[in-house]
Amino acid sequence: MASRYNPIAGTNLTDADSTVDPSADFSNEYVAVASSLSAARIKTFDAASAETKTVIRIIAESQAPGGDLIIKNTAGTTLYTFAAGFGGTRAISIHATGGLYQLLSIYYVGVIDSATTSLAGLLSAADKVRVNDAFLQLAGRAGGQTASGGTAASENLTLSSTAHGTKGHVRFGSATNYWDEVNSKFVHGAATVFDLARTGDQQFDKTGSGDFIFIADGGGQSFRFVGSGGYSLILGDSSVEVPSLGTPGGFVKAAASSGALTSYAYYTAKRGTALTNADQTLQPFTDKSSEYLQSTTLTANRVKTLGTTTVVNGTVVRIIRTESAAFTLAVVNGGVGGGTLHTFAASPTEVQAATFYYNGVDWVLSGFEYLVS
Repeated sequence: MASRYNPIAGTNLTDADSTVDPSADFSNEYVAVASSLSAARIKTFDAASAETKTVIRIIAESQAPGGDLIIKNTAGTTLYTFAAGFGGTRAISIHATGGLYQLLSIYYVGVIDSATTSLAGLLSAADKVRVNDAFLQLAGRAGGQTASGGTAASENLTLSSTAHGTKGHVRFGSATNYWDEVNSKFVHGAATVFDLARTGDQQFDKTGSGDFIFIADGGGQSFRFVGSGGYSLILGDSSVEVPSLGTPGGFVKAAASSGALTSYAYYTAKRGTALTNADQTLQPFTDKSSEYLQSTTLTANRVKTLGTTTVVNGTVVRIIRTESAAFTLAVVNGGVGGGTLHTFAASPTEVQAATFYYNGVDWVLSGFEYLVS
């Protein structure tokens, strides 16, 4: 086989017969450099103090000996003879066993550029490209680099700050942008932008001008806040802008009857007090109900009047229509001003709800919703 060696690293063999003790030289490579031998020479390698399996390499450069270079062990056994005038640089490896060196292998070698100690000519240009593509270059590479964690499905790329049990930071671009493995938080510019371990308020910090924008890809996604146990979505100092209000089918729409901004919401039908298939006057305080459910099918246009007997200022009620008969359901103000507050259209295709508020004198419409059960 062929390999490479660096002549700077080898111990030169002298132009004389001699015994070589590698354990004393602390060397594992000897070189007979070109034109160094004026005559045939014998080099005896002493393994008396060498550890078993110690390996020594001996290199004779092209046309180096003026005569044969004979390698022996201390028992006088010739291990190998580099013949005078051979072509190419040749090497042998010997190893210690039983206090004597024995021949291990013979091969040709090429010389590494001694000035740069680079592997000049060892790899073809194509080989070098393949080697470069196979490893990340820590100093960077023109055009950028891609790191893949695996080749099979669902494999992972794991970044960790240190193999030590006490973790540090995984940095992104600079020392002030990082994932803090100890405290489980993201930091940007020395300010915490998201803290997974935080028990108090959580804040997303954004520097500079411009908006936070959430984009769905047209597959029906929504930006949804999910909370339980009394958590709320609170809109602070800024308003909520709905750029486009369409027809029913979205989660935000305009009610045709009132022009008020309305939305879809969830309801549980069991909570409503059932309304009959008749005109009725409702007394919310007496009924002790804040929600009425029109689930009984209408056989004619019906009117529901919101009474005011013993009703206190600030009372709020909601009327939900779940049935879809071809008749209207009108809600009338039983207060001083009278008048129809809201009319559920005939043949509704969606579950609808209207919310009413008593101001101490009259009932007023305060909201309209499309519901999802």
